[in-house]
Amino acid sequence: LPPPPPSFRPVIMSRRLTAFLTLGLDSLFGLARLPAPIAYPMLVFAGVLMQGVGLTFQALRWLSKGGKRHGQGDHRVLRAPEERFQNLEAYPFAPNYFEHEGFRLHYLDEGTKDASDVVVLIHGMPAWSYCYRKVLPPLVAEGHRVLALDFLGCGKSDKPVDASRLSFAEHVTSILRLID
Repeated sequence: LPPPPPSFRPVIMSRRLTAFLTLGLDSLFGLARLPAPIAYPMLVFAGVLMQGVGLTFQALRWLSKGGKRHGQGDHRVLRAPEERFQNLEAYPFAPNYFEHEGFRLHYLDEGTKDASDVVVLIHGMPAWSYCYRKVLPPLVAEGHRVLALDFLGCGKSDKPVDASRLSFAEHVTSILRLID
């Protein structure tokens, strides 16, 4: 090994510091040990009791809302204003909309309508057609017609307050409606 630089001085702990650190670690690990009067069955009982109390409060909150989840049965629809989507980086695409089961859904339709191949881009959750902003131009340049749907509750599409409207089956039917 090469010799240490001249400014290097090894740290030598004093016996007092070593004893202090050792006692500190022993007392820290001692916190994990249970005192003699408390046994593991008592801890299990306390945990089950606390779980029961929490579930009881959840049930009371659910009943106070008439037995409904948040927003369930609420027919309001939220719609983000168009100005929120202006000046997005690399997103010059014209918006298109269609109605599906009373909701307005947004989609992108780029490329020529008479293209032989149609590419449908489907985003994940929680995303929207913005995630395809760099994929669309090369696909259109290759001569494809590209459709990119914003699912219900995502992007420029309507957002129902009732979250039970956001289901996998609803998304599948919206894709089929777009393709038709």
